[in-house]
Amino acid sequence: MAGGTDNLSWTRKYRPTSIGDYVGNDVMKNKLQALMRVNKLPQTMLFEGERGTGKTTFSRLLAKTMMCENPEDGQACGACPSCLHLDKNYIKTGQAPRNIPIYEFDITKMNGVQDAKEIVERMRQRSRNSEKRVFILDEVQRSSKEAQSTFLKITEEPVPGLYVILCTTNPEDLLTPFRSRFSTFKVKRPTINEITKRLAYICRNEGVDYSPDGLRLIATRCGRIPRESISRTELVATTGAVTRVTVQRELEIISEKIFTEFLSACKSGALNNVLDVVNKIEENDIQTSDFIEGLGDYVVSLLNVRSGVKLDQYGAEEIKKMRKYVKAFSDRDIVNILKVLKDYSGLKKGMRFQLYALGAEIMDATNVPETVKPISEERASKKYTEVTAEVKSSKPFKKPKPASEEDIMSVFENAKKVKE
Repeated sequence: MAGGTDNLSWTRKYRPTSIGDYVGNDVMKNKLQALMRVNKLPQTMLFEGERGTGKTTFSRLLAKTMMCENPEDGQACGACPSCLHLDKNYIKTGQAPRNIPIYEFDITKMNGVQDAKEIVERMRQRSRNSEKRVFILDEVQRSSKEAQSTFLKITEEPVPGLYVILCTTNPEDLLTPFRSRFSTFKVKRPTINEITKRLAYICRNEGVDYSPDGLRLIATRCGRIPRESISRTELVATTGAVTRVTVQRELEIISEKIFTEFLSACKSGALNNVLDVVNKIEENDIQTSDFIEGLGDYVVSLLNVRSGVKLDQYGAEEIKKMRKYVKAFSDRDIVNILKVLKDYSGLKKGMRFQLYALGAEIMDATNVPETVKPISEERASKKYTEVTAEVKSSKPFKKPKPASEEDIMSVFENAKKVKE
């Protein structure tokens, strides 16, 4: 594999150094850049989002932009002494920069109220000429209520030049008065296409052959988390090209082929077919729980393709194959399969016999008769007219004579003899 000139991991080497390089969240980026262009950036900002969405990374890039000596259109110039120093000693490493007033705190490593008081004292210090100072508090939801209360006054009336940025995965854990003092920005995971585009750029830069569907599989497998996607791509690239086959092999992802064989065997209604596939699963040493989880994901993928949603997760050829395959299953089949899989989730890895039971239940689930579908009032009226006309054209209906008393007594006598 061709590589770069240093030994940095790809996650560090390709860490974004500007807001423009940051993957995803274009709406948020554009909004903040517009505020910086007119010098209206809020002094207190809260970035909330799931783990791995890049809240801390974006906060650092924003701080770098605020410290830039020659900002251009809401972005750092990347060439001034401040930008060069921050790129080398902060953005790439995450270490506190020297001689530049950016202060980052990991709340998980704080000891409570006393640490919060010390941070607030540093925030209160006024800089010369209202020079900008940035305080980034990461994982702030982990701070105690007392610690959050300590920050209330300084965030309500921040001194000139002070900017406070909070990063949190659980904003609901923040005190309402504390949270209300911040302008909130939601950080979302990038789309599959956005991550795939970034991974392709890295592969080209590293001289690594790749296929788009292989990169898409990594992005999907990593839950659209950029850092993990880049790390997994580097892992696969150590063995050669990054293709769908190599990704499945290196990341131990079960091939869709085994899922299609299993579902087709169940759909056939022939138990022997199911046993053959189960034996293949065992021969390939696929753990039961892994197979069930993968099968569930694959069934959802079939449902996505049938419905035409989240298609960016799949390649054109893959979509074509799945659309052709899913025609063999009705919506009811898919729903029933998912219900069965729900009951089998959480099984232990070694419960091999459960695969046979799973096959039997899916066989049953995919052969359930369709329920009667409601028809419109117009169609019902038309059907009634047709049936009425048919009855009128048939032989006259003769009303039976009422049963006599002798007939009734005869029935009782016969019933009594049968009982005796």
